[in-house]
Amino acid sequence: MKKSASKFIAAVLFAVFFAAQTAFAHPPSKIEITPKGETLAVTVTHNVKDPTKHYIKEVVVTVNGKEAADKKETRQTHTKTQTASFDIPGLKSGDKVSVKATCNLYGSKTVEITVQ
Repeated sequence: MKKSASKFIAAVLFAVFFAAQTAFAHPPSKIEITPKGETLAVTVTHNVKDPTKHYIKEVVVTVNGKEAADKKETRQTHTKTQTASFDIPGLKSGDKVSVKATCNLYGSKTVEITVQ
C-alpha cells in the first residue's frame, strides 16, 4: 500500500474514532444552586454511563462577576449527578451567583441566581 493511501486511511479511522467518542458526549442538563448562609450547595445533573470516563471536570462559581471558587474533578460521584459545596465568605442577600459546570468531553452550562 502506498504511503499516501495509508495516511488517508489512518486519518479516516481517527476521524471515525473521534466522532464515536463525542457522539455520546453532552453538556450538563441542569444546575441547582442552594445558598445557605455563606455556603453554596451545587448539584449538576449530567447523566453518564461511566462516571470515570465521562464526567463534570470543573465547576466554577462567580459572585458579582468575580471568580469566588472552583473545583476540578477527575470523575463524577454518581451516574446522574455531580455535587459540590463551596464556602463563600461574605455571601449575602442580593449577590448575583453564577455557576458554570463543564463536561470533560463536550460542553458546559451556566446558571445564575440572585441570593435571597
